[in-house]
Amino acid sequence: MKTKIISIKTVIILVFLIAVLILTGGSLYIVFDNWMESAENTTATLADELHREITTGVNEYMHVPRHMIEVNRDLIERKVVDIDNSLERCFFYKCNEDSQ
Repeated sequence: MKTKIISIKTVIILVFLIAVLILTGGSLYIVFDNWMESAENTTATLADELHREITTGVNEYMHVPRHMIEVNRDLIERKVVDIDNSLERCFFYKCNEDSQ
């Protein structure tokens, strides 16, 4: 049986190529892993900011009607406006002529 002898030049080239492939693969893995972590952190931050902005907008939008309801309820409870008197009710709430 004939054994094939590999030259030193071929061994050095193979070792170099394997080392380059391992280092390139490791570097790509580290870069990709850090990139994914950064993307997840950015997405979470944007989601939190968007949630805060939407919640604030909805709360501000709902504050005016809620406040109007509280004021009107207080006026009715304190009998400032007689809700049973259609003229007084329409004067206070600016009713149309047709709704009397």
